[in-house]
Formats: sequence, C-alpha cells, structure tokens
Amino acid sequence: MNENTPMTPAQQLFAEEHHNLVYAFLNEKKLPEDEYYDVVVFGYLQAVMDYTTQGESSRFSFATIAWRKMESRLADHFRHQASTKRAAPTVSLNAVMDDAGLSLSDMLSATDESFLEMETGLLFHDLGRHMPRRDMNVLRLKADGYGTREIAQRENTTVHMVRSILKCAY
Repeated sequence: MNENTPMTPAQQLFAEEHHNLVYAFLNEKKLPEDEYYDVVVFGYLQAVMDYTTQGESSRFSFATIAWRKMESRLADHFRHQASTKRAAPTVSLNAVMDDAGLSLSDMLSATDESFLEMETGLLFHDLGRHMPRRDMNVLRLKADGYGTREIAQRENTTVHMVRSILKCAY
C-alpha cells in the first residue's frame, strides 16, 4: 500500500488498540517520547496498514512487524542526522572571526580595494579590445571619479561627446 493512502476506519481502530507498542518501543530503546515519537509513529502506522491488508496470511505477529517498521524509521532518522550536510559546522554571521574583532558579516560586506582594482583592470582590458584609445581614456577618468565636464576639459572634447562615449560603454 502507498504511504499516502488514508487508513480505513477499521485500520484506525486497530491502530488505537495497539498504540501501546509505540511507547513500549520508545521505552525499550530508552528514547525520549517528545523527541522520537514523531520519528517512529509513521513506521508504526505503516505496519498497521501492511498487517491489516495482509490479514491472517502474515507469518509474523503484528508486534514483530510494527517493531521492525519502527526500527527501520529510527535507523533512517539517525542516518539522515549523520549525513555530511547535517554535520557541517555552522557559524553565526555575528561571530568574531579574526584578531581585529571583525565578524563574518563585517568581512563579507567589507570592500576589498585590491579586488576592485583588479576587477576594474580586467573590465578595461576587455573593453580596450573594442574601443579606441581616446574612449578608453574617458572611461578611465570616469572610473577615477571625474565628472563629465572635467573629463571633457581634460580630453579637449565636448560634454555631449563624453556622454556619448559613456553611453556606448554601458
């Protein structure tokens, strides 16, 4: 039977009558009910559905089937908890990461000037293959923080020409 198939009223009654097996299992394994009940109860309910569907043809008692299903669910739970992704260390963004007292949040948001310079250099290198030297000079001046009028004066051209060059570069 499919796990998503709803239980019949007869299966629900059977599950209620034998529900003490869930608590017996948790006590035998010395597992806290509040933490592991939800883990094993689905194995128990699957055992109810399997047993009531097979009926008397099953060669095992219901308690044996339920116990095995709950053990299987518990093993799956422990395997899932031990997987690499769950065992990965977690670090708060506010945790101090270095001797200077910077947090991870500070480090991630800090501007690295040498990285920005390298990135700008690579961008100019790539643009330099497609643009004339004069246009590249305009772009470099703009990257250095000069205004449009200042660039026009330095390059002996018009403000309109500087804006046109910048527009083409964008």
